[in-house]
Amino acid sequence: MGLFDKLTGTRHPSDGVAPLPAHEVRAALLALGGPEVPWLVQDGAAQDADLVAEWRILEPAWRTFFLRTQVSELLRIRLRLVPGRREVRAVDRVWQVTWAGAPRYVLRGPARGPLASGPGMTVSPCRTDDLGGGVTGPGRCRRRR
Repeated sequence: MGLFDKLTGTRHPSDGVAPLPAHEVRAALLALGGPEVPWLVQDGAAQDADLVAEWRILEPAWRTFFLRTQVSELLRIRLRLVPGRREVRAVDRVWQVTWAGAPRYVLRGPARGPLASGPGMTVSPCRTDDLGGGVTGPGRCRRRR
């Protein structure tokens, strides 16, 4: 593990695990979704990513499940495959869900980084428009109108 891996959320495979080509990783991630699971993994070209994974909170078949469990956050993960470095980069985005009639989303974030890296998540003060990585902060933000 590198010096900044814990801070950046970088996770390396176990010893002896051979990296797969990007097209096999993409196929494996797309195969994770299906009608029997409450998440969707799909092509992310419309959202400037290779793949997008998100909860199926608005689909009628899953709405009662999410309502019954009182899910309070909606998570969308944009994934970018980097074949040259054999990496998958991810940007997480979290919305709060208010259960009053139809679900309503309130943008709380943006949140960035893998949620599995700790009990909380890293919230950046500005949003990056690409998945190229790098540090963001108030001095590097662009205000949009």
